Amino acid sequence: MPGGCTGLWQMCDVGIQRVFKHAIRQAAQADMIAEALLGLEKDVVSKNISAIHLSKSLPVIQNWSVRWLNKTYHTVNNPVFVKKVCML
Repeated sequence: MPGGCTGLWQMCDVGIQRVFKHAIRQAAQADMIAEALLGLEKDVVSKNISAIHLSKSLPVIQNWSVRWLNKTYHTVNNPVFVKKVCML
């Protein structure tokens, strides 16, 4: 494939997958921020930021990833959006 033609010949790569990955990142960031705020609320007296622990264990990430994918599915599953990408 010639350079600079990804947007022309691989519309899903530029249009849908980019939005899909961005939506997953946003959902993951929202969960991490919520977790950090919850940690701050629990430690109201000292506000010790180093005491906040964001769980990175596999069961927690697995549970979160289902929510991230569900939010992303609802973001991308829009016929108007898909038609717009195909018209590029």
